[in-house]
Amino acid sequence: MLPYYETELGKLYHGDCLEIMPHLEPVDLGITSPPYNVGIKYGDKDYKSDKLDIEKYKKWSNEVLKNLASLLVDGGRFCIEVGGSGRNLPLSWIWQDASYNNGLGLFSEIVIPHRKTNPTAWGSWLKADNVYTIPNFHMLYVFYKESATKKNGDTEIAKKDFVEWTRGHWNINYTIGKVKGHPASFPVEIPFRCMGLFGHKDDIILDIFLGSGTTGLTCERLNRRWIGIEIEEKYCEISAKRIEKERSQLKLF
Repeated sequence: MLPYYETELGKLYHGDCLEIMPHLEPVDLGITSPPYNVGIKYGDKDYKSDKLDIEKYKKWSNEVLKNLASLLVDGGRFCIEVGGSGRNLPLSWIWQDASYNNGLGLFSEIVIPHRKTNPTAWGSWLKADNVYTIPNFHMLYVFYKESATKKNGDTEIAKKDFVEWTRGHWNINYTIGKVKGHPASFPVEIPFRCMGLFGHKDDIILDIFLGSGTTGLTCERLNRRWIGIEIEEKYCEISAKRIEKERSQLKLF
């Protein structure tokens, strides 16, 4: 199995994560944000590929977590960023349930404000009939395998960051993370904090939905080993270009 793109630190594979994960080496830390099943058009796919029947989406999430859990070393951790749950789509519960079903325990949960509430999306105005609340936040869930204690590694984090990040409420500017050509990229600050607070510097990092390459780019910046998987070739190309640009800048400075 040859990678689509490779550096001294990492490898990017183009394909379905369910087909690729069984061939990978064990990893220490998973960081990702999955498709939210809200009808986003990814690449050349029809938007319906991100709008599955809820039972199909649950079954798929369980398959994903089954494969990922088998890759995590004992004491390994998995960080997953998901949007707030909307009506009839319990997104947070689906991914938590899939994690629990596959032997992972909940280590931490963190709230990340995402956007301002749309002032026109009330549903029924001044009535309880069909009122609608906007989930204007994302959640970051951190799970662990076997042991909640992660041993035998060196942590790299500043004291002020440790104090701030352990409060469970991260103020992160999502607009900084927008990448041209990808509809749902997340900012570098998310994998940066996950690696700093929940990982060791010698970890192997895995992102099974690499998207625009943010996790791989962050690993290059922090000198961490990484593996990325992305099903859309268009996004593999974006990832490779972004990571190569980051590497060039690191060599320059």
